[in-house]
Amino acid sequence: MTKISSSPRSASAFLTSASKLMSNPSETSPYSANLAIVSDDILPYQVGRVSFQSSWWPALCQKNIRLASGTTVKVIGRSNITLIVEPVSDDPVSGEPIA
Repeated sequence: MTKISSSPRSASAFLTSASKLMSNPSETSPYSANLAIVSDDILPYQVGRVSFQSSWWPALCQKNIRLASGTTVKVIGRSNITLIVEPVSDDPVSGEPIA
């Protein structure tokens, strides 16, 4: 039986390892391993929802932008069951800065 370590890991180490696991060199299709589609708007630092790998997931963007429904985002990490995402491009349609 495998023993699970009880030592705490830093959030940045966790996000780094999760990013490596989800990385995929091909980002041309929204169906790539690390791309998702926003289904419920994601407001800055608030949880919304995305469609990722044929399932619905809570998602959070750690930038001061609003991600509208239909926007393609890149999954850069995970915290419990919440995916950490960021816009694929800096196109104003995909991410609107919040004043």
